[in-house]
Amino acid sequence: MHGSNGNPFTGDDLPCGIWTSMREDSQGLYVEGQLLALNTDYGRRILSLMKGGALDGLSIGFRVKRATSGRGTTKRWIEEVDLREVSIVDEPSNDLARVASIKEKTASERADEAAEQFRASLRGLALPAVIDNSEALDAAAALAARMKAYSQEIRGRR
Repeated sequence: MHGSNGNPFTGDDLPCGIWTSMREDSQGLYVEGQLLALNTDYGRRILSLMKGGALDGLSIGFRVKRATSGRGTTKRWIEEVDLREVSIVDEPSNDLARVASIKEKTASERADEAAEQFRASLRGLALPAVIDNSEALDAAAALAARMKAYSQEIRGRR
């Protein structure tokens, strides 16, 4: 929520994720992002608040680069800005600035990613000549298949 400005009672100023895509569309500013640190209490708390709808607003921080004077109730027209940040907030200034959807990776997708990271680690090892690297990669593929089957089994129990 735009950081704590140094207030020690409001939490830290660390971001909770990254924005992976930003563009202007017919509705306004469209953003997609990824929450990070979901294996921490902070990350799980942010995700839980978003899924529950308590933290579903978006707010931008910007600097005006170019503006012209307005008339009547419009004091000025902002023509160009330097977008500094986009924050997830509970009460956005513009009530239409909302998180539209939350997508989570499935257990199977996480297992596939873990298996690929494992394979990449094996490729990076300096294996002794007696061990055939293709055997190690085959073992990693078998492990990935078992992990995927296990995650599907767990999903079936829910």
